[in-house]
Amino acid sequence: MLMAFIALMVAGLALLPFLQTGLEPTRVSNDISISYTWYNAAPQTIESEVTSQITEVCTTIPGIREIESFSEKNRGGLTLSFVENKNMDAARMEVSSMLRRVRAKLPEGIRDLKVAGGDLFSESEIILSYTIFSSFDEEEMSYFIEEKIKRPISLVEGVNDVEVSGLNRSRWEVYCAGKRLESLGLNIGDVRTAIRENYGESYLGKGGLPTGGEGQMLQVPVYLQYGGGDPDLGAISIVSGSGHPVLLADIADISKRTVHEYSTFRINGLSTLRASILSDKGANILQVGKAVEEIMDRLNRDLPEGYSIRKELDATEELKEELRHIYFRTALSFVILLLFISVVSRAPRYIFIVFFSLMATLAISVLFFFLFGVQINLYSLAGITVSFGIIIDNIIVMQDHLLLRKDLKAYPALLAATLTTIGALSVIFMLKEEVRLKLEGFASVFAITLGVSLFTALFLVPALTHLTGMENKGGHKVVSWKRLGGWMQFLEGFWATLSRRRGLVSLVLVLAFGLPVFMLPESVGEDLEQDELKWYHRWYMHTLGSDFYTNRLRKYLDPALGGTLRPFLEKREAGRYYFGRGNREHQEARLYIYGRMEMGSSPEMTDQVVASLERFLSTIDEIEIFSTEIRENLIQIQIEFREAFQFSHEPLGVKYKVIQECISLGAAVWRVFGSGDAFSNDRSFSNDVLGLIGYQSNRIELKGYDLGRLYKLAYWLKDRMEQHGRFQDVSVFSRIDIRTPLEFSYQLAPRIAYMQSSGLQASQILQRVRELSVGGEPFDLYTGKGHEELLLSSDQAQNQDLWNMMHHSEVLGDRMVYIGELLDRRYEKANQTIRKEDGQYLLSVMYNFVGPDQLHGRIRDQILQEVEAQQPAGFSSAPKISRWGDWGSDDEIEGQLGLFLVLVLIIYFLCAILLNSLKQPLVVVFMIPVSFIGLFAGFAF
Repeated sequence: MLMAFIALMVAGLALLPFLQTGLEPTRVSNDISISYTWYNAAPQTIESEVTSQITEVCTTIPGIREIESFSEKNRGGLTLSFVENKNMDAARMEVSSMLRRVRAKLPEGIRDLKVAGGDLFSESEIILSYTIFSSFDEEEMSYFIEEKIKRPISLVEGVNDVEVSGLNRSRWEVYCAGKRLESLGLNIGDVRTAIRENYGESYLGKGGLPTGGEGQMLQVPVYLQYGGGDPDLGAISIVSGSGHPVLLADIADISKRTVHEYSTFRINGLSTLRASILSDKGANILQVGKAVEEIMDRLNRDLPEGYSIRKELDATEELKEELRHIYFRTALSFVILLLFISVVSRAPRYIFIVFFSLMATLAISVLFFFLFGVQINLYSLAGITVSFGIIIDNIIVMQDHLLLRKDLKAYPALLAATLTTIGALSVIFMLKEEVRLKLEGFASVFAITLGVSLFTALFLVPALTHLTGMENKGGHKVVSWKRLGGWMQFLEGFWATLSRRRGLVSLVLVLAFGLPVFMLPESVGEDLEQDELKWYHRWYMHTLGSDFYTNRLRKYLDPALGGTLRPFLEKREAGRYYFGRGNREHQEARLYIYGRMEMGSSPEMTDQVVASLERFLSTIDEIEIFSTEIRENLIQIQIEFREAFQFSHEPLGVKYKVIQECISLGAAVWRVFGSGDAFSNDRSFSNDVLGLIGYQSNRIELKGYDLGRLYKLAYWLKDRMEQHGRFQDVSVFSRIDIRTPLEFSYQLAPRIAYMQSSGLQASQILQRVRELSVGGEPFDLYTGKGHEELLLSSDQAQNQDLWNMMHHSEVLGDRMVYIGELLDRRYEKANQTIRKEDGQYLLSVMYNFVGPDQLHGRIRDQILQEVEAQQPAGFSSAPKISRWGDWGSDDEIEGQLGLFLVLVLIIYFLCAILLNSLKQPLVVVFMIPVSFIGLFAGFAF
């Protein structure tokens, strides 16, 4: 038996390097996401021309359970959820094939059409991130990163990819003279057509490509490409309206320049690039991270002058820290164990049996981790740590019983205790998917180690006891009975006293747990008329709702009867144990600047404003380093101070200087705030008036197939709720993230009656307004270097403002008109998102409610009944409630509370089977609320 255990231990230790490791759990995903960007496109345009097109073709894929989509300014996406037994590799190939077929029908402005998912979660995770900044130009920095960083790191086994962000791209820009085009009878569309005919491509269909197998052909798309070689755009000839050819160079300004990406990262105002290393799925990120760091250390030693590299992220450090904690806790547990054993035993063989059995349990568990494909991550490491104490308990209890009683009759008790613990963990597999995926590793590791400990206690501990000869010593004297006599007499008397006063003990336990009298409302039936009040309403108002009880007794009875439940619930609502600020005596000063440019601001405009602010920050001596991140029109700057000023008043002075500079810059809305001791009593600054959004804890979700009618229903519901005084901060949202700041823009709507009287069509006006206002849409042209980007626009659009455009005269048809006469102008919210789920549009009505939950539910349900009477066929409405940072329906919340009852039933039936009794398990069940007393007290105090 002993040799079998040693063989299993060796096998487990040999498989230790082959275990999957990671920071987050991995699991096969049944979701595939599609994302895309379209610069300067409105949500309605993306929805009609892109999202709906892709959704239509994806609905033909078999096995799809649900389709969710969103369309917002500049981007959109879909999430395809498949049934559980779907082959996700095949599903991903089907989705990719569908996208290739529909790609030719999508607008040319579509960029970054990507497919993700359908494989393991955390398929490739970022484990290391480095920031490279230099004063060299973009081309030289790009060569340096490609040759010195990306190429050698890509060769490391386990590295999936090296992503580089921050490099700007170059493109051709053609700005046509608007007046010159009009005089020649041309427009922007004619110029675009001419460029495509000279440097473009056309989709011809699919062709067969031999694959090597007999009669097997691979279907590939076929394109006809024009041009090639270095482009000479100025030599393109365009036929004017009079039939004469015109060169593009004569009617347009042509140039090639570097453009800013949507996101930029800089440190101390210097050009900065970020290299992120992604690991393969299932790779040992500790080994991969070590190999990458060795390469970067060698590079840092031979780094050319003018370059600097700084490590920004090391995801392996968190895993290493957790491993260090486990090693420390293991060593500390052994030390404490040895101390206790030395007090009661002083037997080296006894200590050897405990130590060897523990090591055997952990080593054999590794074997099962490998066989069942359990990943070692932060959650599973926590499972090992928690199970450590129970493993030691099982070993010691079994060993002591074997030495004192010389039998294995203690094993059924160990089996019952361990199986109820494992049974309690089975509730994890009934939780919501996103929670279950994270805790599955924890539960699996916990169950495996405890299961192996039962195996060890039953077979290995008796074998070691026999091998060491301890069973022949006539029992194991833990301590003399003379020394235990006084203690045993005290315990006997104490328990006898408690058994005689069972009623008093039960009362004390109930009061320690707590009675929920503090949750009783101060009044009931306030929203009812006098003739609608029932007898129980009047009884309540004369007793628990009376002024005497509310004003005099309640402040004493609530704490006295609430027990540990009351402070626990109070602190849970306040969220104090979710987001603790820590116990550090001193916190270093940090200053944060957030800015948001107005909607429609170009990347160049944003960069100019940020560059001015960076030049100002570089003149402040107290600042050691500041990092800048720009994402589209959002600005974020983090400032770190020199060590000498970390805990002084200088950072506060810097903050006020920064506020003055931000105000003088204008051009954006700003928020400035600090963290650390220097800013402990200071308030944040913000000049954002329209973008401030308050927190709303309740939501009613509306669904329907007609977006216009759904908006009408949502605003009808909003008006109806605002008529009731208890509903506050009511607003209609369609965005995915309600924390996204509100943005406003001018919305132009055609005057239909004026157009009809003028004999004009909306398409004519739309085309002309786009030429006057939109800064062009990029498209691809085919050259000798492959595909290059080209931006075609009118010089009028580059120098146009709203007032001039609305007062601009144009010849449309056969008459002169003013644009302002044809369009109505409104200033409205602009960044609304169009969300869809299974073909239905989604809107949310957010609000806060003043009053108790019971009253809220009753009034809300009454209003929802009115909504159901108003909503058309096929529309639906359902309430959502914010709980623990997530949104759920009443049924979902009640279902989670029902899991507690399932847990109790699991424990009861396991104990009933193992104890062969229906009464004895009740003792274990009744101990559950007693155990919660310690849980509540631990969190509350």
